[in-house]
Amino acid sequence: MPFTVTMPKLSPTMEEGVIAKWHKKVGDKVAAGDLLVEVATDKATIEYHALDGGYLRQILVADGKGAIVNQPIAVFSEKADESIADYVPEGIEPVKSAASA
Repeated sequence: MPFTVTMPKLSPTMEEGVIAKWHKKVGDKVAAGDLLVEVATDKATIEYHALDGGYLRQILVADGKGAIVNQPIAVFSEKADESIADYVPEGIEPVKSAASA
């Protein structure tokens, strides 16, 4: 079953972060506790480790791109060959401003 990884809240005041570096690639098997991504906040760059195991199937926010807390950043699945074609990532979508729409 596919599941979503969202931008974690890594400090009490964090509202958004920037993906500094993904440490896994699409298709990689990830175990709980594996280093998944480095997130740059306004105060520091923090390593984020996977809470659950699975296969990284899709990266939604690339290196150098920002996301708000709880915005989907990746899609995982329990099995490597599981279809994610109809899966809709869960989480908060950023509000688009009139200038970017």
